[in-house]
Amino acid sequence: MTFAKVHLLVDRVIRPVKDVSDLTIYDAALRIAAYLRKLPTEVYLHNGAAEGYSHLFQNAPVPKVVPRGQFDDAIGRLHAYQIEDFLCIFKDDFEPDGKPPRSRCHGLVRRHIC
Repeated sequence: MTFAKVHLLVDRVIRPVKDVSDLTIYDAALRIAAYLRKLPTEVYLHNGAAEGYSHLFQNAPVPKVVPRGQFDDAIGRLHAYQIEDFLCIFKDDFEPDGKPPRSRCHGLVRRHIC
């Protein structure tokens, strides 16, 4: 069993539930796959991670899944689930228009819901 298969199974089971998002499906699949020791090898893009990807790659089309090798060495050496977190957490720091990020929270660490 791979993460992709776990993700597909979780999607089939909980997608019919009203208001279930791609993020909910990914998070549930990630927890089950972690228990099975089958973490993702590709980066799943949804919600904030998709927005971060779009900003980082200058508004390029956002696929559902991308290989880790698409990222430079500094980011690509992270695990796929860590890259997904990174894209979401720092999405506002990749402003495509070159403007400063929308919020710096006066130097405080901020926590995003991705």
